[in-house]
Amino acid sequence: MMNIYDVHCHPTDSPASLEYIPSMVTTKLVVMSTCLKDMPCVESLYKQYPEKVVPAFGFHPWYSYQIYNDLDSNETCIGNFQPPNKFDHYKTVISPQPSDEFLNLLPSPFPLSTVISEIESRLARIPQAIVGECGLDKIFRIPEPDSILHDEKECEVALENRKLSKYRVSFDHQNMVLKAQLHLAVKYNRPISLHGVQCPGALYQTVMEGPKFPPSVCLHSYTGSAEFLKNNWYKSKSKKKTPETHQQAPKIYVSCSILINEKSHDELIKTIPRDRLLFESDFHKAGDYMDKLNLAILEKASKILGVSIEDLAAQVEQNVCKGFLFF
Repeated sequence: MMNIYDVHCHPTDSPASLEYIPSMVTTKLVVMSTCLKDMPCVESLYKQYPEKVVPAFGFHPWYSYQIYNDLDSNETCIGNFQPPNKFDHYKTVISPQPSDEFLNLLPSPFPLSTVISEIESRLARIPQAIVGECGLDKIFRIPEPDSILHDEKECEVALENRKLSKYRVSFDHQNMVLKAQLHLAVKYNRPISLHGVQCPGALYQTVMEGPKFPPSVCLHSYTGSAEFLKNNWYKSKSKKKTPETHQQAPKIYVSCSILINEKSHDELIKTIPRDRLLFESDFHKAGDYMDKLNLAILEKASKILGVSIEDLAAQVEQNVCKGFLFF
């Protein structure tokens, strides 16, 4: 019997579906968090199904506008820090300049130190936990405040029922939040799952500027070009960095899904080194459909590569267990 691994999914977005996890065909689910409110859900799910779930704790760039920075360059809280005025904060991190009416409906921002503390405490007490989902997104627009549900569903990644505003989150601000999470991945020597949309160069630069690196990186549902992948991420994989640390660049894995990057599968899957290939559903409900998504991408990739589905599943299992999640 072959084992199937889903290295990036969001079943806690649909609590009613979680009871189906024990009966799923998928062997292991790497379950992402995206904000403060779903981190306890992911942790609880791991405790309930430790053999089935790998927990990931991170803060998604879609929600980064809600954070203000109270950390210094060493990721330490700034002494006597005065929280910014709500309107001043949002006018700094959102563009174009938002109206006061729009800002009045947004939640009060909270400190980056709180986010980092919540992630770090879970990394410290759960050795199997990784960092994610975090990253950069060049095209995401903030939902209209009257379409945001400020309750337990606030962090749902699925936004199909929400009307989007014209406002975007500053790229520099997103990068600041990402760097703080990369710092944690390095500090605790944990893999990290990265979201990147229409910003391949910026994401690459942020991860590879070092001087220290997490042990492994998953470019989840990668949407950049195969050429950029080959000429940058994999060109760097054996390079040594800085004479002071002599640390190798992180192991770079690329995860493909049926839902996100299907159109570019042929060239992309052929470009990814066989020992760095991963698969995911990036789906928000546990159960049969998530299983079908995981099997579908495995079947499609096996045809593209001209190998049996069983052999490819065995290769991916090795990539996950002795590669991406081996730390």
